[in-house]
Amino acid sequence: MLIILRIVFGLLAVYFVRDAMRVNHSILIAGDTTPAYYLGVFVIVGILNAFVWAPALGKKLSDPVTSMLTESTFVEHENLLMKVVRWVAGLGWNDLTARVAFFECVHNPDQPAGFVIGLAHARKGSWLEKVYARELFRFDNVQHVLWAFQVLKRHGIDPRPHRRPELNLALMAVDREEKPAPTPLALPAQRSPVVVKRNDRIQLFRGPTPLSPEPSDADR
Repeated sequence: MLIILRIVFGLLAVYFVRDAMRVNHSILIAGDTTPAYYLGVFVIVGILNAFVWAPALGKKLSDPVTSMLTESTFVEHENLLMKVVRWVAGLGWNDLTARVAFFECVHNPDQPAGFVIGLAHARKGSWLEKVYARELFRFDNVQHVLWAFQVLKRHGIDPRPHRRPELNLALMAVDREEKPAPTPLALPAQRSPVVVKRNDRIQLFRGPTPLSPEPSDADR
């Protein structure tokens, strides 16, 4: 609905601008209210466009700074379907949990909780595992994105690039191949240890000064 209002109000603004440009201002007489009419229309249409476009423009401006704080975490909303999913998961029925979680994902496609539970209980290599991983990859939680990337990579699918540049950097770091350990440098073996003769003339510390003998009673 918001997208439709943006299109309608945007077209209204373009229409009134073109209509105002067609008016011949040279034939306006004193007391003509045509300029005031267009001014009022532009103010009203501008306010309407501001209402529908301000959230999108504000998100574009603040998204690079606040996206990882506001969208990387989520609050799980408790509902009846999620309680059923949790109850089935507690029974240890992995296949049934993965199928029931699918209905929660359809019910709340913007919440990652259902996809996380479904991916955790889906059978390895199954079609459901691939579906859950694809959907979980579109969220902004780093741990979930890396998990989904590893699962899709096992299925032979590379879902990159992610819409978040910072997550693309994390994916590149994970996908980077580990360099092999360097070969140790072989040094020639020493046949016999080298004995360095010490120079006795070199003194590192000055020795103690000898004390003069005390005078005897006869010398006194």
